[in-house]
Amino acid sequence: MIAMAEIEAESAFQPGERITHHEYGQGVVLDPVRGGYLRAFFGVGERRVPIASLQRQLSRTERILRAVAGGADRGRTAWLSCEAHALPVVESASALTSARISDVSSSLDRLVQFLCAAVTQRQQKLLKVDEQTYDLMTADGARRARFTLNRDSATNQDDLELLGLDHPLVQEELGRWRSVPPEDIGIAVAGDVEEPVLLSLWMVETSAGNGERRVVVQPIAIEHDGTRVPAVERRCERYLQAPASAPRLAPEQRLALFAQAVEPALQRELQHKGAANGDGSYSAELIAYAEINSDGRG
Repeated sequence: MIAMAEIEAESAFQPGERITHHEYGQGVVLDPVRGGYLRAFFGVGERRVPIASLQRQLSRTERILRAVAGGADRGRTAWLSCEAHALPVVESASALTSARISDVSSSLDRLVQFLCAAVTQRQQKLLKVDEQTYDLMTADGARRARFTLNRDSATNQDDLELLGLDHPLVQEELGRWRSVPPEDIGIAVAGDVEEPVLLSLWMVETSAGNGERRVVVQPIAIEHDGTRVPAVERRCERYLQAPASAPRLAPEQRLALFAQAVEPALQRELQHKGAANGDGSYSAELIAYAEINSDGRG
């Protein structure tokens, strides 16, 4: 009689599933498990390996949902990572969906807010000189650079650098915060909600049948019963920066809610907007997750 543990182990690996082997690295399962072994394709070619030597390669979403935590530092990291993904979208077009993900008055204001927070993590400061000028100061008080938001001023004055997405310093910070491990960006916060809410932000790239491509940031907020919460979606950045709370859901509960409610809601939203219909296709990547618990004022 086969032990239950063996049955569970064999059912854990299915053809097409991504895996990691301690010696061969990342690979893909080719055949079902038989007798404790499976056939998989790695960078070195096909190999038959014991399942005891393998680990499932979790998706980005699974990695985020399995490592939710509270804390102010965690919240700042999550917000910076989300902004690093979203800012190029905001800058490039009228790309955001009906829900804005910032309350700042313009994309430039938002860029300044991001850079100020980002350099603070390096013990530097972005100091406002006037409405269009900012000084980047090092930890020892020396001025590293002077930025302007005015293109003409940057062109006419040698000591001014134009602050924009294409500036090398901004590119460096965007890359740094986009590369934050998924395990570090799932947060739990307290907010003015009556029932606990799962807030997720998705970077969605759509491709129409005519070859047109578009990138949007789509918030999805649901209660545990699957009810959509548009009010939270409209103010999602506010909730990403809300006070920390202790997570109340187990990883398995989050994963189940995503499969049963969040991802179907995202699919319906994209279909409603015409992004998941017809000959087109789309891909969606989770860039932020906040588990919002009631702060008692909802």
